[in-house]
Amino acid sequence: MIEVGNKCGMKHGAVELGSHFYDAGMVAILKLVARTELHDSNEVKIEVSEKARAANEQVNKLFKDLVNKLSGEQLELFKAFDEAYSCKASFDTEDAFSAGFVGGFRYLMGEAAYSNDMNFYK
Repeated sequence: MIEVGNKCGMKHGAVELGSHFYDAGMVAILKLVARTELHDSNEVKIEVSEKARAANEQVNKLFKDLVNKLSGEQLELFKAFDEAYSCKASFDTEDAFSAGFVGGFRYLMGEAAYSNDMNFYK
């Protein structure tokens, strides 16, 4: 954008400000696309590693153990905590997927911009 702005005679500060707004808009759109892709697709988008699978099994075992040992108010508090933590983990996963989607887009655009076959800056 700076190169295009300079060709059009825009002052450097205006071009930088405009490029920040452009980038923020681009990231917002890409995050929307990523979240739509993650939630609206019937395909599994996130591969679960063996370490994650083993950790999940341990968490499930500990959950059952705690549910069997707790009662009354403690059990209700634990279940509320588990539900809140599960929501947080889901949001973390969504954020990580979106960040990876944006990062991948930036990488591919950088590669395409400087490739011999498709140089955007010619």
